[in-house]
Amino acid sequence: MPRHNTSRPGVQIRILLHLRDYADYRDRVEVPFALSQMGIANAVSIARSNVPRAIGSLKESGHVIERQAHITGVTRKRKAYFLTDEGVSLSDEVWESVSGKLVKTIQSGGIIQELSISELVSKSDIDLRHVDVLRYMDDDATIDLTSLNSELIERDLTKHIERQFSSSLADLPRVRKFFGREAELDKIANLLEEASTSIVVPGIAGIGKTALAAKVIERFTHRRPGEGRLTLIPGGDGGVAGPYGSNGTLGLSGRSPDSEPLDLLQHNHRGDEEESITRCD
Repeated sequence: MPRHNTSRPGVQIRILLHLRDYADYRDRVEVPFALSQMGIANAVSIARSNVPRAIGSLKESGHVIERQAHITGVTRKRKAYFLTDEGVSLSDEVWESVSGKLVKTIQSGGIIQELSISELVSKSDIDLRHVDVLRYMDDDATIDLTSLNSELIERDLTKHIERQFSSSLADLPRVRKFFGREAELDKIANLLEEASTSIVVPGIAGIGKTALAAKVIERFTHRRPGEGRLTLIPGGDGGVAGPYGSNGTLGLSGRSPDSEPLDLLQHNHRGDEEESITRCD
């Protein structure tokens, strides 16, 4: 059966699917963290600051309401979001539509199987929701089940702050689309091949520094096993560049707040010499 219409549903559809699972909490005094702005951001994979805008039209259309509520695990009251009766009806329609979408699953043992989202959710050995499948599948509607487990899903859903740096490969953002930057990737790879101890990528927030770092790590994941750890420090404007740890460490950061703008790439060899590399503005 051909996979058609496998594009990822928009953020508002994902929000409806997420809130649908918590429809019974609308009149509760204390509600789960999942209904807070950060909880919604975690579930649908957007920045917390984008949640009010994403929910705005759903509120205007009468499908979602906002109120202050006691959030489990949070000391102060926070804004929480709930489906109205009309919102529940709409989310049911969305759930039915999304349930039939086909995804390609990569399973243990190299098994590749195409399933509808509803089949995947019902057959999975781990607790998956529709919105979880949409969060982890790539733009080709492929989801690698071998990299998922209940602990990872729980951690992703319960983050109380937006992570400012990645301390392990599991923390890296999932890069779904990456365009260009081939010259920069080659330069970084060449520097690491020459045994550089650190790479610094300064720049304002949102230009793709961490995505670039993730692509670099993809190149080296299977080529340099055990040769030190890889540390990402993705900062926007005002992020601090350094210190960068031990041998074999890769660091990416914004510029120091007290520094002048830097070239896009800089590297330190094993020694005190520092060399700037051309910008790619």
